[in-house]
Amino acid sequence: DPVAMSYLVDKSIFEIEKCALEVETKGEFTSGEVIKSLSTKTPVHICMDIDEKKFKAFFYQLIGNR
Repeated sequence: DPVAMSYLVDKSIFEIEKCALEVETKGEFTSGEVIKSLSTKTPVHICMDIDEKKFKAFFYQLIGNR
């Protein structure tokens, strides 16, 4: 996965948020969706945004250097 690999090499391409998540099981419209939780469960790192221009430059440089 080029996106996961690029995160390991250059984290500045990504906007990461640390938060707890839960799977909604009781919602009428959101059942089965993963939602942010206010609980004190162990937080995970979620990619909220990617600098598309920076990612493409990184990826094209990588595949061009074969």
